[in-house]
Amino acid sequence: ILFNFSASRIGGGYKRLYEYSKYFNNKNGAFFIIHPDCSKLIDEFKNNIYILKKQNYLQRLFLDFRYVDNLIKTNNSIEVYYSYGIAFNKSYAKINILHLSNILPFESFNYGKGLTQKIKMLLLSYLLKNTFKYANIISAESISTFKYVDNKWQYKYFISTNGNDDEICNFEKNSQ
Repeated sequence: ILFNFSASRIGGGYKRLYEYSKYFNNKNGAFFIIHPDCSKLIDEFKNNIYILKKQNYLQRLFLDFRYVDNLIKTNNSIEVYYSYGIAFNKSYAKINILHLSNILPFESFNYGKGLTQKIKMLLLSYLLKNTFKYANIISAESISTFKYVDNKWQYKYFISTNGNDDEICNFEKNSQ
């Protein structure tokens, strides 16, 4: 499994990254693409393989995923790609999971952000919505998040509560 948490370095994203790192470290490891600010995980969870990736907003906006392509080419055993709030523009593995970590891109015009931030969020919303067709699973922490996802994708919905062991049990079942 390949986790892409490269845009998450604090808050709920970091909490999920930490717990997944801990869990998979005890299960012989997994691949993680992480932000350099999270590099302390490398020393703590030695069974995992970490790739440090810092992308600026424009690189993410233009979906520069050569680093994912290269990692998958060199590790053809990766069957699951999990993206934490990062849009992607193709299928990378047998199972591709997009976790919607934040509704702000879908609601940006309802909040008092500046015009530049609103435009960024509008573009991110477009990219995320375009990702739905490549994701086998679209996860979120609450059912209310799915009101921003077209109903035609509802068969892909999965509730993934932060800190919930049920989600990890699903990984165990699929790996057996």
